[in-house]
Amino acid sequence: MSTPWEAIRRGIAAACTAAPEDDLAGIVRTLQLASADLDAFSTLHPLGTDELRALLSLRAHAISWEREQAHALFETIPGHARGQRSSRHHKTLEVEDGQGFDALSDPTPGLALVYSRMHAHLPAAVPLGLSVITLGRECDSTLSIPESSVSRQHLRLERRDDGEVWVVDTGSLNGTFVNGRRVHEQVLVAHDLVRVGDSMFRFVDKGIYGYGAYRIDGSVVRQARPFAHAIDRPALIGGYQIDALLDRIAKVARSNINILVRGEIGTGKHLLARELHRASAKSGPLVGLNCAALPEAQIDSELFGCAARAPGESDTPGLIRAAQGGTLFLDEVGELPLAVQDRLLQVLNERVLPPLHHGDDAQAVERLDIRLVCATHSDLSEHVAAGRFSGRLLTRVRELELSLPPLRERREDLYPLLLHFLAQYGHPPADISFAFVFALVHYSWPYNVAELESAIRVAVRLADGATLDLQHLPEGVRAAIEQSGATPADPWSTCDNTARQRCETAPAAAINATEMSGGLVGLRTRRDAPPHSRAPSPVDFMITHTAVRSDLDAEVPSEPTLRALLGDHGGDTEAVAATLATPHTRVLDWLRQYQLDPRDFRS
Repeated sequence: MSTPWEAIRRGIAAACTAAPEDDLAGIVRTLQLASADLDAFSTLHPLGTDELRALLSLRAHAISWEREQAHALFETIPGHARGQRSSRHHKTLEVEDGQGFDALSDPTPGLALVYSRMHAHLPAAVPLGLSVITLGRECDSTLSIPESSVSRQHLRLERRDDGEVWVVDTGSLNGTFVNGRRVHEQVLVAHDLVRVGDSMFRFVDKGIYGYGAYRIDGSVVRQARPFAHAIDRPALIGGYQIDALLDRIAKVARSNINILVRGEIGTGKHLLARELHRASAKSGPLVGLNCAALPEAQIDSELFGCAARAPGESDTPGLIRAAQGGTLFLDEVGELPLAVQDRLLQVLNERVLPPLHHGDDAQAVERLDIRLVCATHSDLSEHVAAGRFSGRLLTRVRELELSLPPLRERREDLYPLLLHFLAQYGHPPADISFAFVFALVHYSWPYNVAELESAIRVAVRLADGATLDLQHLPEGVRAAIEQSGATPADPWSTCDNTARQRCETAPAAAINATEMSGGLVGLRTRRDAPPHSRAPSPVDFMITHTAVRSDLDAEVPSEPTLRALLGDHGGDTEAVAATLATPHTRVLDWLRQYQLDPRDFRS
């Protein structure tokens, strides 16, 4: 089915009179407007902010076509057989409500955006809903990335008959990189880092639709968010994976279910415990103990307390009693001595606070009223098999298990974390070089968020108000560049941040719909693509210098001539290229050379 142009015009006319929607640009980026006619219409007729609002109305015309295209996918998701789809899929503004299915059951693979200079104009998620999708600079690509370092047809993703997903370079000038190595074609596995020009993505082997609502600048497209919990301003910073954890926390927070948190060192297990306690609305305190930090005898008295040993001394109540009415957090619980494990098991079974004075019949029995949260970086089942941990205690402390993913498995959260720590340590978020972010993305972060925070804190100190660049990062992080596919011949340098800001804050009119199999992309039109206004840095030359094209020999027009042509064509760089009979990319090079912004010439 195609949308008639007359319906498009009627939709625009009607929607332009509607009230503005919250986060309009984000909604447009996230929604699928699957209509070739609509794409053609918007290419011929540049759309402003009001017209972008109209696209929401136009979705009503495209929705039937899109649902039929995606029907085979939805049939594989539990609870979404043909007869079970609800009528809300046919409403214009409610389709974003959780995307209409359980994101946690979504089997669709795809790419999650990790970082790009163009991130304000790119979708957060690129689903592989059909067997093939394409990435390139041309607007007929499934995902169009308007960067000079991206070839017109750069790569394609293929889902082959055996279910494997392959990335295939389609003759790109600067190459396709997987985990820092240039490839012609390669099968992708979960968490592979795919680089297209200067844009980087993480391969997600399933559940890609859930990522579409979470922008890497930290904003969330409310209508597309798959979770409805009300936890506000969490201490855990992240996108879809962290929000999924917070959703589970919200569901159990007001119970006394004991929770085991698993995660590598530095993933933020203590922050998750803090969120559990905050969401529980308990009146008592959050009390914590690192079980690996104290000797056995001291752990016993710290947990269970002890009576005064001499006249004039006070009893030590112990952390279990101190946490009464609140939450007890035991970090590295796998390091508890076996004798202490047995005593803790008895307390949990009997739900009674341990007496301080043994043999004192007059002491009142106190009922236990705590939520127990334990954390570990190891596999406690292996500890049980080795005789180092009580299986009965594991059953009690692991009534629900929550896992925090390592940072290398959620690289799309690197940039939001960077912005968070820059704000925390008082450094302007715009004053960072591309090379700095590039190195952060390619490092493996074995000690996770804690290591990232430390690196950024030190970098801010070393920069002392200057732009954050490679030299401010630890040696191990800088070394990641050597495996990134862009080993520098000259020192890495800061990009032109002012120009980069102009590009990243281009108006919402730069966003438009184009083809996307499966439903999460909103892209720019050829006419309204954000300009390549950033001056090239040494980073660019090292990344994009791999070939020299014959069109570089074209005669360079003077700046007044180029200004006059831009004025005649209303800032339309493609029209300028046609007038000069030269490739569009060459015109963009001249704009950078003269530091001209085509938006300045648009009426």
